[in-house]
Amino acid sequence: MKTLQQEIEDMRAHVKELTAAERAQMKALGDELRRSDEALLRAICRVAAEHEERRSGILGELQALAENAGLLRTSPTGPDAAIANRFQRPDRPAVNPYRQHSPLSLEEEVSYHFGQSRA
Repeated sequence: MKTLQQEIEDMRAHVKELTAAERAQMKALGDELRRSDEALLRAICRVAAEHEERRSGILGELQALAENAGLLRTSPTGPDAAIANRFQRPDRPAVNPYRQHSPLSLEEEVSYHFGQSRA
């Protein structure tokens, strides 16, 4: 039969084994979480880069469409200038009288239509 001292030493050894095993499991879990976080960060960066690439492409297409539609011309030329200047007041620059603004870029045009002021 074991003495109380031997039982206590056996229990202490068992607790040390459990502690070591749990510590190893916690380290493995921490390492796996770190790898998962890094993979998630890479995936988010990839999605953000793809989004920015698509956004740039769409913005380019919109600018090309606006230029083709004649919305981004800074000043009328030829017959357009005569029509635009026909209603011109001397104290204002020559612009199309039906437009209350003269956009310089697609961003300004979009901001104007959505009522956003750009500083």
